[in-house]
Amino acid sequence: MNKLLVVIQVLTLAALIFVASRTWNVNDELIQLEHRLKQRAEAVGAQLQQQSHAINRALGTQIPLQLPPGVEGAIHEIEEILGAESRWPKEQAEVQKLNERLGTVVDGLSPWAQEEVLPRLLPRRWEVDALWLLANACVARLST
Repeated sequence: MNKLLVVIQVLTLAALIFVASRTWNVNDELIQLEHRLKQRAEAVGAQLQQQSHAINRALGTQIPLQLPPGVEGAIHEIEEILGAESRWPKEQAEVQKLNERLGTVVDGLSPWAQEEVLPRLLPRRWEVDALWLLANACVARLST
């Protein structure tokens, strides 16, 4: 009788552990899904805002451009890196990474938003190009 009771308790415990592990997996999946949904909602919100700005611009009512927080933050980080010589990338790969990051930010904007931000982004593009030339010049000098 005791063996049967122990077997029942062990099986019950195993079933509870199995159900709990499935619940934890579902909880993790729900958290990941919630995170993806929030990201998608923010992206859709930014797209809707850009479309609203485009419509208002087409109608002749100018509205000041407000960049999405992620884009504004990325531009600000790039400006900080380029603003201090001590933070300039030295290697070709680092310069390439910074250039790709700037390209990703620009590509994420609508054409009219790119036009509005152009006076701010064009000097950054020139600075990255200058860093690219410096990095290549250093590599050329080392190889000769």
